[in-house]
Amino acid sequence: MSAIAEILQEFSPDILGALVERLEPEEQGEFFRLMQDEEHSLIEEECKAKPLYWLRNHTLTENEQYQKEGLPFKAPFPFKPYSGCERDYYDLLFEHFAIKPKVFVPKSRDMMTSWSAVGWGSHQGQFFKATTVAQTESEDKAKQLVKYAHILYHNQPEWLKAKYPLATDSTLYLEWRDGGRFFGIPCGETKIRIHHPTIYIMDEASFLPGAQALYDAAHPVAGQIIAISSAGEGWFMNQCSR
Repeated sequence: MSAIAEILQEFSPDILGALVERLEPEEQGEFFRLMQDEEHSLIEEECKAKPLYWLRNHTLTENEQYQKEGLPFKAPFPFKPYSGCERDYYDLLFEHFAIKPKVFVPKSRDMMTSWSAVGWGSHQGQFFKATTVAQTESEDKAKQLVKYAHILYHNQPEWLKAKYPLATDSTLYLEWRDGGRFFGIPCGETKIRIHHPTIYIMDEASFLPGAQALYDAAHPVAGQIIAISSAGEGWFMNQCSR
């Protein structure tokens, strides 16, 4: 808690309101600006500490199938509760993202696992200057993951975007001005070898040609590897079985 918040806690709302009323208009404006800055600072701290808080309260996803599914086009990150469990699927998933150097996630289409991985990488890039590389089967699919990062960034409040401005915003690359990057790259062992990511995402790993070779190339240099995929024969499912 800041010094301003601690001081204001000493006053009841009635007393504080009476004090504000006695200020000149310019002083009232400055007071309210300070109050807003204080609120933003507390929100920023919460967003930085809790990725899911950021995803659920201060940005939005976008659903291109919203009309077909009868859902809003823009929506916060959802809840997917387990029966009889206070925490939901995303609580458990992001808990693993936060503590595990390697996370292998079998998925179904409606679990938003790719959104989750991009959300984690975007959060770490914006708030902690991490570099994320997301590798997919094709360049078009790589662009789709970068688009997710783009959506999460641009659906934030204006004040939060102003605090973390972008230097580059292209179809395959996001870079924050003060550090932090999110790349999308197509499949190919040589393509991952030129990167040294904080986070390496293998999307639809069951269907990436030479997935094990890609993993082996990234393993020595990546701080964290997140492999996600729907079911398919091969290396990824063997790793999940292990």
